[in-house]
Amino acid sequence: MKNKSAIIKLFVANTISGCAQGISMISIPWYFMDKLNKPSEFGQYYLIIGFITLFWGLYAGTIVDRFNRKRVFLGLTGAGALVIGSITAIGYYLNGLPELLVVCVFATTFFIYNLHYPSLYAFMQEITERRLYGKITSYLEVQGQFTSMLAGACAVILLEGTPGGTFELFGVSLNIGFTLEPWPLRKIFLLDTITYVLSFLIVSTIVFVPLVQRNIDSSGLVQRIKNGVEYLKKNPLVFIFGNASYFVFVTTLIIGFYLMAVYVSDVLKAEGNVYATGEMLFAFGSLMAGVASAQLFKRFEAVDTIAGLATITTSVFVALFISTDVNVFYLGAFLLGFSNASIRIQRVTFLFRIVPNDVIGRASSVFFIFNTLFRLIFIGMIFKFFTEPDKVPYAMLMLAIFVSIGVLILLSFKSPLIALGREEDAKAASENNNAG
Repeated sequence: MKNKSAIIKLFVANTISGCAQGISMISIPWYFMDKLNKPSEFGQYYLIIGFITLFWGLYAGTIVDRFNRKRVFLGLTGAGALVIGSITAIGYYLNGLPELLVVCVFATTFFIYNLHYPSLYAFMQEITERRLYGKITSYLEVQGQFTSMLAGACAVILLEGTPGGTFELFGVSLNIGFTLEPWPLRKIFLLDTITYVLSFLIVSTIVFVPLVQRNIDSSGLVQRIKNGVEYLKKNPLVFIFGNASYFVFVTTLIIGFYLMAVYVSDVLKAEGNVYATGEMLFAFGSLMAGVASAQLFKRFEAVDTIAGLATITTSVFVALFISTDVNVFYLGAFLLGFSNASIRIQRVTFLFRIVPNDVIGRASSVFFIFNTLFRLIFIGMIFKFFTEPDKVPYAMLMLAIFVSIGVLILLSFKSPLIALGREEDAKAASENNNAG
């Protein structure tokens, strides 16, 4: 494998920063739901942040395609350490954190996510051999979801503490032999800051050789955005696939960042350990997808696989609409994690095959804009119509209908999408033979 050292270091840095990021992003929604009892206020903050990311997302794609991806990662980890470190310092100085500063940490992490993952995938495409795309996307999912699972396990302990030396996981009380008080947010944010610093140091040592020809667009910001949009206008099948295959991801972001905390608190009437355990099971399902999905679905076309897994996702949302059993919630969280991660692997691998590396950042940013628009619409609808405990399950039904529409779109364009993938594979094989 070429660039093996660079790939390993990128994985390590991603794992270190991702764990603390995950703990923060689990802790903040629960802090608003359980500690402050302000789910509506958090929904408003989420809407505002989401609206801002519409504009940030367009700009982020041009950054990914215009600049050296290593430098982009250094900028991200450096900015994360600076902003969250400053807020943490204020928290220790005041012996507590004002609500708006907690929201600032959420927003900062959210903005970093929205540049981090397009940069990560573009970087990996740039330094990975084409024949290894499937493996690398599977490894990325394993790494990312192992990190999320670890973050969920840590969040169980940090959010609730270990009174009497025990904590509850999967409904079972585990004795760990020592008592730990629940961590205040400023302490969690300090851990987050430290991991950003460590990631910055690791990324700074990465040395790589690009494996794909990258024609950097050095035009102005507006023109770069136009060029990215023009590419998708000329390739409508890429546009259709990129958005329709994103539908499940749209819903799982709503679940993870907002709806799961509300569902656990208001519908299941459960404590923070159930919420954190659900997050952990989601990550465990995703981890299993990273390990097994490549083998499970290798004989199927990406479009068929994504449509089938999206149908499973629809069924989970219907089950959560009907049932208020905690075990159904746990099973649903696992299946959502497995389906979402498997779809991401299939989706990213397929996009790697059909989208040139020099426009993949901007193409991803357009998909991200539609993703964000859908999320804003759904969060707005949930905030307006589904905030009462007896109405929250109907939000699950709404998401089920949305994912079903994505399935129908993918199946409608199944044949031309399959033909496009095979055509691009043939082009790449011809170019490799000519180069040889």
